[in-house]
Amino acid sequence: MVDPVPRNWSLRPLSALGILTAEYLTISFAFDAALLSERAGAWAGLGWMGLLGPAVIAFGTALWILGGASLRAAFARSNAADASARPLAPRLALHLACFAGFYAVTHLVFGGEAPPGGPPAFWISLWLLGGATTLVPLIPVAASGL
Repeated sequence: MVDPVPRNWSLRPLSALGILTAEYLTISFAFDAALLSERAGAWAGLGWMGLLGPAVIAFGTALWILGGASLRAAFARSNAADASARPLAPRLALHLACFAGFYAVTHLVFGGEAPPGGPPAFWISLWLLGGATTLVPLIPVAASGL
């Protein structure tokens, strides 16, 4: 039998999802991915990446809603392990540092009139890697309590 789940179990993933949403909105208001679709070659494909943020947020929301009892039990277990867990502040600081780097790369790729110098595959790979690197530190934040 699974132990009762604390009432605040949903605040952790929702807080992480809120952070992700705020960062997505920050980038989406600052840069327009649709402008890249007017460029030639690989840059045009990157213009569709404006849809990636809402897809990640929708996936996280669906996982939170549809995860059911097993997801609640997993977060309850992580809550019980919090007493011995490392402090949350360094995890958030790492996430924010990764986001700052991702924002800088996004500015280079999406912010100028002309694409950055060098092969498009390099910049697109760097941008995708930066986005993934930003998400990874947020996973322990979601599972460790805010």
